Amino acid sequence: MAAAPLPGTPAGFWRRSEAWCLDWLLLAPVLWLVVGSRLAAAAAQFAALRGQLEDWMYAQSMPADSAIDLWLQLSGSVLTDSALQASVAQATRAICADIAWALAIAAVVASVYFIGFEASRWQATPGKRAFGLRVLAMDGSSLSLARAAGRHFAGSLSWLTLNIGHALALFRRDGRALHDLIAGTVVIRRGA
Repeated sequence: MAAAPLPGTPAGFWRRSEAWCLDWLLLAPVLWLVVGSRLAAAAAQFAALRGQLEDWMYAQSMPADSAIDLWLQLSGSVLTDSALQASVAQATRAICADIAWALAIAAVVASVYFIGFEASRWQATPGKRAFGLRVLAMDGSSLSLARAAGRHFAGSLSWLTLNIGHALALFRRDGRALHDLIAGTVVIRRGA
């Protein structure tokens, strides 16, 4: 049995890429409002750690007679100064925790954005909509939340393949990327 014809032509790779870029431009201010304070805290902790390390290096360099003595002294001291090691470890954990939280929150916000819009009556994110694109199931129907989520999370495989999964859309006549193949979806141009 032949598949029903789609209500439009497959979207090209470049149009999809432009829509994706627009979506992230639209998401950026929202993400900054949501995670900016965490990133600012991580940056402040990093600056404080850098200042602490600079002060420590300056204090260590005072008794050195030459550059060679300085490097020998620093390399030995950094390995034996337990207070410095504890301070660096604590600051590193705090910086990593702030960045991890920011990334997790950003991933959730982006997931809600992409899944919610693609499963909506619009059948597209605002970026895709601006470029006249829609995301459909292969039978031409709208995406369910589950299918939109599957498509979104399958996109991580395209990223893990260093974008080879996305590049598939360049070479396939139907313009489908790896995540479209996995989820059984297609991106079409509206009214084309």
